Amino acid sequence: FALTKLPQVNPKKIFTAGHSSAATVSLLLAAHEERLAGAIAYAPITDLNIRIGEIADDASVRAILPGIKTYLRTGSPITYVDRYKCPLFIFHARDDSNEPFQNTDSFVNQLKAKSAQVEFSIASSGDHYDSMITAGIPQAVNWIRSRSQ
Repeated sequence: FALTKLPQVNPKKIFTAGHSSAATVSLLLAAHEERLAGAIAYAPITDLNIRIGEIADDASVRAILPGIKTYLRTGSPITYVDRYKCPLFIFHARDDSNEPFQNTDSFVNQLKAKSAQVEFSIASSGDHYDSMITAGIPQAVNWIRSRSQ
């Protein structure tokens, strides 16, 4: 939309960003949209199977959502570790009570093994939300600025 309807948008400076489940979407977009200048993910859910996989074992859930097992794979950024071409800024607090830090750490290590351009910023505290507000957003803004020069 931005590229076709907003001529004032510089197509070389489009970034995506999100927190928690929206961070998952930001990473999915980065895996599938090569025109992005970069993607930011604050406390992303990188593997839906780890997060909610047990619900797919329930026959009643599969009856209502017949594609759930496929979605757990295709909706997980970890599925696409070899597809990331744009730079990534990933932020997570060690004490996150919503999404375990270890999941993001593992994802980042897999990205680095595939030579992805990833900056991983870690907060020691601040839980799922406050760490993003106090530390993550300012760091990501600086990260964008460093790429936009």
